[in-house]
Amino acid sequence: MKKKYIVGISAVLFIVVTLCVVIFSWHKAFSSESDLNFLAAKIDNTVEYLKKNLNLEETAGNSNEDWLFISLCRIGDDSFLEEYTFNLLKYIGNSSSDLSSTELSRIAISAYVGGIDLKNVSFSDGKSFFEAEAFNDYGSSTKKQGVVALSYLLLVQNLYKISFEQDFYSEENLLSEINSYILSDGGFSITGDVGDVDTTAIVLLCLSYIENPIAKKIVNSCILFLEKSYENNGKYVSFGVESSESVSQVALAYISVENLEKAKEAERILLRFSLPDGSYSNTIGGGSNILSSVQALNALTSIWAEKHGFLTFSPFSVDRYDKFNSELSADLLRISDIIIWKSVYYIFLLILICEFLIISVFFFVRRFRSLKSNS
Repeated sequence: MKKKYIVGISAVLFIVVTLCVVIFSWHKAFSSESDLNFLAAKIDNTVEYLKKNLNLEETAGNSNEDWLFISLCRIGDDSFLEEYTFNLLKYIGNSSSDLSSTELSRIAISAYVGGIDLKNVSFSDGKSFFEAEAFNDYGSSTKKQGVVALSYLLLVQNLYKISFEQDFYSEENLLSEINSYILSDGGFSITGDVGDVDTTAIVLLCLSYIENPIAKKIVNSCILFLEKSYENNGKYVSFGVESSESVSQVALAYISVENLEKAKEAERILLRFSLPDGSYSNTIGGGSNILSSVQALNALTSIWAEKHGFLTFSPFSVDRYDKFNSELSADLLRISDIIIWKSVYYIFLLILICEFLIISVFFFVRRFRSLKSNS
């Protein structure tokens, strides 16, 4: 009797465990897939809106077009690669080498993500791209644009594995200079004594992949500041305003440190700014805004790519950038967790069905024997 009791309890426990695995794997597989499909639909809607309102066929070197191009590359859409490459090289050739530091960095990043070679490209005054004034003279626009310009310069140097001529631009010196900008609240700001979300998120994005004690200190300070900023009011606010651009920068920053949970939290906030036509507003209840839409797409494509295990435009490491350029196709995604969880779900569902069949047969045989013995 005791043996039968133990066998019965064991069978029930086995069924319960199997059922729990089935339910959990179903949730991981199908709810995640639904979430990804929803995100993909939002991205497609925004891409369609921006393609109608921006001109990648004829424009490059403009902030909105450059960041749109980066986002499209991230999801494997190279439909404008040829036109953008031609226009970008033309833009550089027609421009003087005194472009601002952040503009030069943005162009360098977009060219890198798109696999566009800038080594033999020159400005109208004869200087090569990396001989530009802002890349080699801290007294130029780099100093005026402060910590954001310094952070992007550091990112560009690491992407291209180059060192600018001026000693000040060494990694150690740049990190020391960026570190000097940390405010008492742990954040960064272009102006003022109080850290703002946007600037702090950009610094985190650019420094997150650097293996250096100073960089790690700055990264930790940025993360703590962003967490504190959110905990204070449940929003990401810069200069007293909750804007979608701030949320987008935060999402990108969290992706750069591989904190998908925090990035998804930012995604949920960002979607509150979403409008039916695929655009995004600057503030809650506002109208369509091109810049807000471009920045939102930049954030959402990073989240989408990270959820898929794709190689995103986020500075996890230089190797990831290099590999991404050779795999510029959404068809080359790694096997995602969704496929694994679906496999687990179907395997344990089959086991559960078999368990119920075995139990049913067992009770049928037992019942049959009981009836036979009574007769």
